[in-house]
Amino acid sequence: MILPLSLSLAVIASVTASPTRPSIDIQAHRGGRGSTVENTLPSFAYGAVSGANTLELDFGVTKDGVAVVWHDEYFMPSKCLDTHPVTQNDPLWPYNDKHMANLTLAQVKTLDCGSERQKDYPIQELYPGTKLSTLDEFFDFVHCFDKDGEIKFDIETKINPSQTNSTREPEIFVDLLLAAIDKHDVSERVTVQSFDWRSLKLIKERRPELITSALYDDTTAVNDTVWLGGAKIEDYDGVDPTIAAALIAKDIKSDIISPAEKTSDSSSTLSSPQYTPFLTKQLVDFAHDLDMLVKPWTIDTLDVVDEVYGWGVDGVITDWPHQVVRWAELNKLDTAKKYDQGVVDKCLAKHNQLA
Repeated sequence: MILPLSLSLAVIASVTASPTRPSIDIQAHRGGRGSTVENTLPSFAYGAVSGANTLELDFGVTKDGVAVVWHDEYFMPSKCLDTHPVTQNDPLWPYNDKHMANLTLAQVKTLDCGSERQKDYPIQELYPGTKLSTLDEFFDFVHCFDKDGEIKFDIETKINPSQTNSTREPEIFVDLLLAAIDKHDVSERVTVQSFDWRSLKLIKERRPELITSALYDDTTAVNDTVWLGGAKIEDYDGVDPTIAAALIAKDIKSDIISPAEKTSDSSSTLSSPQYTPFLTKQLVDFAHDLDMLVKPWTIDTLDVVDEVYGWGVDGVITDWPHQVVRWAELNKLDTAKKYDQGVVDKCLAKHNQLA
C-alpha cells in the first residue's frame, strides 16, 4: 500500500510529540566497538558487562552456507590478519580482500580478527588471535553467562542488493537466522534489522510475530528501488525522504525504524557548522504516530543522546554502551543488568577461539 500524497501530508500534519520515556534501549553496536575489537565474542562480553540492554550484531553467510558474525562483505587487512591457508596451494589464499560469500567456514576460521586496532577507535582493547564466531557459537557464548535469558539481540542481515554476488541471497539469510533463533529459543528476545528490506518482508511473511527494524540513511533512501524492497521514494513527491521511508517501512509491517543519526557527509560533532542531521524530531513524532518505535544509529556523543532522548526515541545504537549506560544512570533512568565481569571472563575463556 502506498498512501496518497494528500493523506501522507495529512498524517504528517497531525502528529504530536511523544512523551519522554523513563528508560531507553541502549544497544551495544557490534558489541561496543569503541572499546573492543568489533563483532567478536570479546566485544559482546564488553557490551554485557557494560549494562547494555541489547547486543547489536551483523552476520554474513559463507560459501558453504554458514552464518558468521561479521559486519563487512569482504575481509580487510586493517581488521583481520591472514594466518595460514586451509590447504596447501589454496588458490584463494590469502583470504583478505575476498568476500565472505566466496569463502568456506574453514577458510574464514583461519583469520585473526582480534589483533588490529582501528584508527578511529584508538582505545580499542585487542584480543590477538580471535577467530570470528558462527551465529550458533555466539548464542552458546551468551547462554554461558546469561542463564536467565535477560539480554536482547538486534541482528542485522548483512545483504547488499545493489551489487550482484557481493553477498548471498536474502532467502538463505532468513533460513539460517530463523533456524538459529528456533534452535536457541530466543524468538522473544530478537529484533531482525536490515538495510535490505526484502529480508524484513520475508521475515514477516514467515514469522509475523518476530520484531523487525528498518535501517536506512541518506544513501539507501536515495537508492530506494534496490534497498527498500522495490518501493519508490519518488512516489511520495513533496514528502521528505525520511518520512516517505517511514511510510514504506510501515507498509512492510516493520515494528521499528532505525534511521542514521546524520547524513553520510556530515561532521560528527553536533556543534559543528558541517553537522547535518538525518534524524529529526519530526521523524520521531511521525513514526510514533504510525505506532512504530525509533532506534537510530550510530550515536556516539552524549550531546546527541541528550537531544534525541528529549525527542522521545525508544533506543540508541552506540559504539560506547558503557558511557551511555552511565548517562542513563545519571539521568535516573532504568538500566539493564550488568553481568558479572568474572563470570563473563570465564565464559569468554571457554568459548573464544584463537587462530
